[in-house]
Amino acid sequence: MAVDASPLLMVKLPLEFKMLGMGLHEDFDKLSADTQDGINKDQIIH
Repeated sequence: MAVDASPLLMVKLPLEFKMLGMGLHEDFDKLSADTQDGINKDQIIH
């Protein structure tokens, strides 16, 4: 999680990299929520 990362490291990373990483985290959070809500594999893949 970004809040756990070293502030010195976060300053050095390019903005695009940080945005990509946060977007990926959001996508996996949504995937996790969807599976907990009972959405099946076929619905997730499509």
